[in-house]
This record gives sequence, C-alpha cells and structure tokens, in this order.
Amino acid sequence: MGFTLVYTRPTNDGSKLRAGYELNMTRPDQDNVLRRGPSEAALTPVPGQSNRFEAVRTVRALYGD
Repeated sequence: MGFTLVYTRPTNDGSKLRAGYELNMTRPDQDNVLRRGPSEAALTPVPGQSNRFEAVRTVRALYGD
C-alpha cells in the first residue's frame, strides 16, 4: 500500500518549488510448513520445524527541493 502527496509551484526565477510526502507499507508474510508421512496423501505437519513470519514495514518520506 502506498500514498504520495506532491506540491509543485513555479517560482519567479523560472524554477519550481516541489515538496511532498510519501508513505509505503508492505507486509512480508511467509509460511514455511514441513510435512512428513509415508505417502503424499498421509502427510502431516511437523510443528517443531514449521513457522510463520509476519511483519509490517512502514517507510515515511518527507522531501522538498
């Protein structure tokens, strides 16, 4: 998910004033499930070697030039 807000205004000398804010959020979730069994139809999860990783990364940027 992301959000960008930009403000641009020309100046008297012909250049531009630019300012803005950016927000970027990502969720790098991962599942790792190890299954063992005598056949493919009889596989069961191994709890001690399976895991789930959940995180939220938020990047905020404020800029101007």
